[in-house]
Amino acid sequence: MDMSLQAKDAAYSVKLIQGTPLSTTGGRDIWNILALFCWHTLHLIFIVIAYIATIIEKSRSLLFAKESLKKSRASQRKKPQIVGVVIESEEAETEMSKVCKLLMWLADIGVQHVSLYDMEGLLKQSKRSLEKTLSNLNTHIQLISTREEHEKWMSESQITEQPIMTVELLSICDGKEGIAKAARYLCANTLQKINSDGQHIDLKLTEADINRGLEAAGCAGPEPDLLLVFGFTRCLLGFPAWRLPFTEIIYMGMLNSLTLDSLLNAVDEFSTKNQRYGK
Repeated sequence: MDMSLQAKDAAYSVKLIQGTPLSTTGGRDIWNILALFCWHTLHLIFIVIAYIATIIEKSRSLLFAKESLKKSRASQRKKPQIVGVVIESEEAETEMSKVCKLLMWLADIGVQHVSLYDMEGLLKQSKRSLEKTLSNLNTHIQLISTREEHEKWMSESQITEQPIMTVELLSICDGKEGIAKAARYLCANTLQKINSDGQHIDLKLTEADINRGLEAAGCAGPEPDLLLVFGFTRCLLGFPAWRLPFTEIIYMGMLNSLTLDSLLNAVDEFSTKNQRYGK
């Protein structure tokens, strides 16, 4: 009996010297389980509180947004009737829902026409998807990508009395390539006159001639009152420059961070501008 006690004491001493963890009772395991349970419970409570706070904040933002839109629409301050929008092609592809939301907000503000531009023409390629999304949202927005569509819509719009915002889809083909097409048209037209008359013509291009060339090339269009540029860099990305002689340009940052408040702030900033038109 004494030998067994001495053996146990010797084994205990060896474990202390070697630093080997000693076996403990189940009390410590119970405390660990309780601490872990408390931690997960607190974590779950914080997640629920954050989720509820997010819902409340979004509900408040939605209510304030509706009130802000009503006030903006009823306001007598100067509002843009024609708005240009420049979007980077990457965001045009990944933020299609945000594009639809932007168009809805512009329509609610009272904008009549939007020139929507991305360099690679992804929005033109996604026209059917845009139309389907906008129709599901019950919005009065008409998408236009060609001059023939615009002329057809103009003839049909005289029948309806409902206010509809038109959205013109643009790409690089309507920018640099457009002015090249117009130049080729004017050149060919002038050469034709020289060959038919057989006389030297003193060529003097006027603004009306250039506009006629742009119309023939299908690249003429309304001049925006306000241009909203979205993206990381402050660049127009090839938006038709001849449409911007008196346009107010505002850089909005990334499209995925757009809110109704930032859009209304841009419209308010436009309303405070005093355009002198070169005077």
